[in-house]
Order: sequence, then structure tokens, then C-alpha cells
Amino acid sequence: MDLWLGMPDLIDFERAVLQKMHSRQRWGKFHIRRDKVAHSGFPGHLRGEVSDAIDSLIKKGWIAYHDRSKGAISLNPAFRQEILKRISEGNEINQS
Repeated sequence: MDLWLGMPDLIDFERAVLQKMHSRQRWGKFHIRRDKVAHSGFPGHLRGEVSDAIDSLIKKGWIAYHDRSKGAISLNPAFRQEILKRISEGNEINQS
């Protein structure tokens, strides 16, 4: 499903966040502030959903805090295969 058409669910937002962070190579020690992720390419009215997706990914362990006081997050390299699989599942859906 296209993220900006219809009613995307949490999985769609998670995939979009993972894809955004992966494309910027934010793995391990290379981090990005979570508000920067929410403001980069997502419409303003969807930032709450993006924040919920980030929280969900943190609970799963796929995203880890690099510096909690500054809100810096990064993709967890321990889950690299699962993250890349989730991203590629979204690419397959968009191509069909």
C-alpha cells in the first residue's frame, strides 16, 4: 500500500522508518535524532503515527537509543537481516 494513500497501518510506518534510516546508513554508532526522522519526508499530519512506529521498533529491539537524552536513535545491527527483510517486503509490494 502506498504510504500516503488510504489508511496505512503501523507496519507501513515501521517499514518507512526502517527504510529511511537504512538509506541514511544509521546503523550502530551512526545515529540520527528521532525528531529528525519524523520530520524528514513525512507529512506533518502523520508525525504522530511515525513516532508510534519508532516506539514500536524500539520495543522490538530493531531500533536502539544511541543517546537517550538527545533522542538519538540508530538501527540495531543485531537485527540487520530482519530489518532488511522487512524493507524488501515493502519493495515487493510496491512493485506489484
